[in-house]
Amino acid sequence: MPDLVQDIRSRIQIEEVVASYVQLKRAGRSLKGLCPWHAEKTPSFVVSPERQLAYCFGCSRGGDVFSFIEEIEGVDFRGAIEILAERVGLSPSDYESSFKAPKVSRDEKEELYHANEEAAKFYKDQLHSTKEGQKVMMYLEDRGMTAETVESFALGLAPDSYDATFNYLVQKKCTKRALLDVGLLSSKDTSSEKTYDKFRLRLMFPIWDGKGKIVGFGGRALKKEDQPKYMNSPETPIYHKGDVLYGFYRAKKAIRAQDLAIVVEGYMDVMASYQAGIANVVASSGTALTESQLKLIK
Repeated sequence: MPDLVQDIRSRIQIEEVVASYVQLKRAGRSLKGLCPWHAEKTPSFVVSPERQLAYCFGCSRGGDVFSFIEEIEGVDFRGAIEILAERVGLSPSDYESSFKAPKVSRDEKEELYHANEEAAKFYKDQLHSTKEGQKVMMYLEDRGMTAETVESFALGLAPDSYDATFNYLVQKKCTKRALLDVGLLSSKDTSSEKTYDKFRLRLMFPIWDGKGKIVGFGGRALKKEDQPKYMNSPETPIYHKGDVLYGFYRAKKAIRAQDLAIVVEGYMDVMASYQAGIANVVASSGTALTESQLKLIK
């Protein structure tokens, strides 16, 4: 069976990948740019198209295209393979001998990502375009959040309805199965025939993974009697709580530049810090730090 790593290498050029993150200029047979991992004024980061290597002579970091993606995206080797495979249109599930097939196919995962993206749009519109949303915006203002911060973190409102979210997402070509799998719907019976919106009358916080895809949501209750106070998406094929840090996708550039990550407890803590000009902040979302989260920061 063909080898996934070798097929990726044959379809990709490291200079094209690096150019997505670093502005490069020709320097003889090589390309040079400012190092993405440490602050510098004189370029010491070199990409060799001939050798298919990228290396910084200032901080001694770099390697092949997989090592570069591991460093720049804060992922392990498996994560780098997934990112690069997607970039060149390959599916890891087709390479069982060199890469363990995921429990769900790439197309099935894309269905789940699509459902989350559309849900985020719906919640955002509910926050900005409804009377109930105006009340929630006043609450956020009382908590010190500016309109710019609310927009930047794509906050939303889940309406006080058992089927409004479902009805909207069905119009956006989201299947009931995908909505159940991603945790936007709950089922009243084992047959999944009777369903209802999982998040109702809650302030919604989209949760991005390290690649910038929405993998889940956190929903804060807007009535004191509603419990739990915070309700998160369940574990799904695309969301594993112990592997994700809230705000990481936004913060990783600042973490890399400062060689420092500040870990806080919750969503609002990240937003308040970011609003105050502190960008290298992530949240564990109220849970103990896991080994996977620490590796992500490292």
